[in-house]
Amino acid sequence: MSEIPKTSSIDLHTAIEYAANEDSGSFERESLLSEFARKPDGDSIWDKAYSMAQQEESEGENPYSEFDDIPVSELIELSKKVRATADFRERYQLMAEEAPNGKIWFDVLTGFSSLDVEVGIETYLTSRLENIPNRKFEVGVDLGCATGRVAEVLTKFCDRTVGLDASEALIEVAKQRSGDEVEYRVGDVTALQSADNSVDIITATGLIGALNAHQEVRLFEEASRVLKDGGMLIDGYWENNLQAALIKLSWKNTLADMIVDTVSGKYQAGHLNGHQRDDLRRHTGLARTKHKYSWIPQTSVVVYEKDKKKLAAQIRGYSRGLDTG
Repeated sequence: MSEIPKTSSIDLHTAIEYAANEDSGSFERESLLSEFARKPDGDSIWDKAYSMAQQEESEGENPYSEFDDIPVSELIELSKKVRATADFRERYQLMAEEAPNGKIWFDVLTGFSSLDVEVGIETYLTSRLENIPNRKFEVGVDLGCATGRVAEVLTKFCDRTVGLDASEALIEVAKQRSGDEVEYRVGDVTALQSADNSVDIITATGLIGALNAHQEVRLFEEASRVLKDGGMLIDGYWENNLQAALIKLSWKNTLADMIVDTVSGKYQAGHLNGHQRDDLRRHTGLARTKHKYSWIPQTSVVVYEKDKKKLAAQIRGYSRGLDTG
C-alpha cells in the first residue's frame, strides 16, 4: 500500500495526487458515492459507509480526515437522525446542534471540504468595481446565509447587507459573529420581504441546487422581482477540485459528505435540470454567465443578471445553437 500522507493542513496537489493512487481506496469511495447519488436512501449503501468508516477508525488510518476529534459513532448517529427526518427545515435544524468537539454541526460538516466560495464572490465583485473607485452597491442580500460567511463578504461591497435563513439557531450564531454589520432575519427564501427593484446583489451559494422545482421557480421569480435593473443573483460551485479529492480520501469524509447531501436534499427527486433552469431564468428575465476564479481547483461563480440587452443577445445566440453561458 502507498504511504499515507500526513499533514496538518491540506495541500491541494498532494491531496489530488494521493486520491488518484489506486492504493488510496479513493476509487472504492468514489464508487460508493456514485451508488449513493443514484439511490440516496439505500440502506446497504449507508451500512457500507458505516462499516468502512468504523474499520478505518479502528485501524487508526484516516488520511486527510478532517474529523479526528469526532468519533465515527457520532457521525453515524447524526446521519440516522437526518435520514429519519423528512422535512428540509427540520433536517437543517439538526445542523445547528452542537457536535462533540464543541462546534455546531453546520460548521463541522460544511467546512471540512469546501474551498471558501466567499473567495470567489469577493474576487468577482472586486473585478466588477475595480474601475469604479470608492463605489459600493446599496443593498446586498444573502439567501440561506446560515452562519454568515458570505453575508460578511457582502458588507465589503454593500452599504446595507441582509442575511436570510430558515434556521433561527444559525441566525443567532451569525449575529454573534457579525455583530451589527449584517441585518439577519429568519425567513423564507421563496417569499422575500424586499420591495420591487430594491436590491443590487443576491447571493444564494449552495442553495439553488438544494431546492425542489417549485421552490426554485419561486426563488428565481422573487429574485427577478426584487433586483434592480443590472442587479445580480450569484451562485458558486466547485468542479473537479480539492473538495472532490478530500471527500474520497477518508471514509469519515465520505460519510460526512453523504450527510451534507442528505440534509440539502441534493439527490432527492423533483429538482430542475439544467435545461429547465435555463428556461426559467430566461422566463424571469435573467441572463447567465459563468466566471472562473480558479483553474486548480476549478471553481466558478455563476451570475444571473437582470440585464435585458445581455439576455436578448444570449437568446439570439441560443437560437443559433451557440453556448453563451
